[in-house]
This record gives sequence, C-alpha cells and structure tokens, in this order.
Amino acid sequence: MRTRNPGPAIDLARPAADRAALLRLIGGRQRYNTVRRDRATLRRAELVGLLLASAPGAWPIQRVLAARLGVHRSTISRDLAEIVRLSSASEENRLAALARFMGPEP
Repeated sequence: MRTRNPGPAIDLARPAADRAALLRLIGGRQRYNTVRRDRATLRRAELVGLLLASAPGAWPIQRVLAARLGVHRSTISRDLAEIVRLSSASEENRLAALARFMGPEP
C-alpha cells in the first residue's frame, strides 16, 4: 500500500497571502481526493453487484464490466484486487473494512 504524501510544507516565513493560497490548494486537493475515493467505493459496490448478477463464464468479463461502468479495464482489475484483498482479510479486519465501506450511520 502506498504511503500518504503529506503535501507541501507550509513555510511560515512566507507572506500570509501565500500561505492562504497554499492552504486553499491543499484543501482543494484533499476534497478532490475524497471525491475520487468515494467514487471508487461506489464503483466497487456496483462491480460486486454486476459480478453477482453476471452469468458464470461470461467472457471477457473485465472488458464488459469496464464498458458498463465507463472505466478502463485496468481499473476493473485494480478494483477486483481490492475487493479480493478486503474479502480475504481476517474477520475483525473484514468488519472494520465493511464499517468504512458503509460509512457512518445516519
């Protein structure tokens, strides 16, 4: 798994306007990454549903699923690897992953 890049360091010697611009840039990047992460989670949930509904032996399944979801087939490969990784985790980790996947209760 990749380590998180903390982003650019905030230089306190810069003028306040430069610091504010940098903070806006960092905040915008974090929001964008959150949106991407949420989209991936929703796509993986839809992928599981499509896999469960697909006929056994449908070939080439990744190409068909990629076209259906509007992504490249390598994205489907990465999503499937992540789904398998989460499903093969220990029971405690699986429950934690499920809780992260479902999000906070309303």
